[in-house]
Amino acid sequence: MAALAALASCNKQPVEKTAAQSATLDVCITAGAPTKSTTVSEGDEAAVARIEVLVFNESGGLDAYQLYDGSNHKVSGITSTTGAKTVVAVVNAPDGSGVGNVTDLASLRALTSHFKADNDPDHFVMYGETAAILTASGTNQVTVEVARLAARIRIDKITRSLGNGGLAALSADDFEIVRFYLINVADDVNYGAGISAAANSNWLTDDSAKPANIDNDALVYSAAVATGNANKLAQGSSYENVHRLYAYPNASDTQKTKLVVEIKIDGEYYTFPIAIDTVESNNSYEIRNLTITRLGNWSDGDDVIDTNESTEPIVTTQFDCEIEILPWNLVLLGNDGNITI
Repeated sequence: MAALAALASCNKQPVEKTAAQSATLDVCITAGAPTKSTTVSEGDEAAVARIEVLVFNESGGLDAYQLYDGSNHKVSGITSTTGAKTVVAVVNAPDGSGVGNVTDLASLRALTSHFKADNDPDHFVMYGETAAILTASGTNQVTVEVARLAARIRIDKITRSLGNGGLAALSADDFEIVRFYLINVADDVNYGAGISAAANSNWLTDDSAKPANIDNDALVYSAAVATGNANKLAQGSSYENVHRLYAYPNASDTQKTKLVVEIKIDGEYYTFPIAIDTVESNNSYEIRNLTITRLGNWSDGDDVIDTNESTEPIVTTQFDCEIEILPWNLVLLGNDGNITI
């Protein structure tokens, strides 16, 4: 038996390990139009200033990382290993975001982006990932479709129609559009979270904590265009200047993101809040025309939402009204109605 064991031991062959082969890839990014709109990106909404490409293996470990500073949509000559990979592109994340320090895919997806600190009207943080099989033959061409983490809220037109529905007394009042702003804007979202805003801990213009300062950052605030008195409307006329504001995803049922339109009517300020049920990344929420037929919520017009100022949407309803004519009230004069003169 000992001899057989010795023979078996001598016949063992060493297991050869296949050396990992090197693969080269070029990564192109595409940034599409907002997913719920046929409107293309406007201004710098699709601008690229910085791209970080990360390649992860099947176990989620980091195989390659490359940073590109520039406006080109292609990052060339990235070296990785062959095999099945997840290729991720993070666009316009600021230096110090932590993207370049992650070592696995799960950590990248859980990394938090901060709306106000990481975005501005000149560039928006974008994220995308795709599966790829990398080979050692030639240069692998990989395209990653990236989407903005932010959503867009756009209003195209406001029409003055005061006096309709029995409110004729308002039709002659002065009417001046003042500003547009967002409240309850989530400041935190994870790169891989998509719609989820459950981890959000900070809000811009939080109306659940009044008095609340109105954030006037250009992403969430826009003054009306007053050139040529364009914001002062006569009855039946319209204000046709497009305003675009932005917000991070918000799925909260109790703290919905709202677009607030502030209008000065006959010397008093009124707000018209419009709630968005769920804010999702890269969606464009658009109002083609907002028609004003009545007064909104009273406001003092300053930069603080006080406890006596409502941010609830204006809700209208219909009801039937019947009148009942009361009988005369009987008042007998004299002695039970009898008078002798």
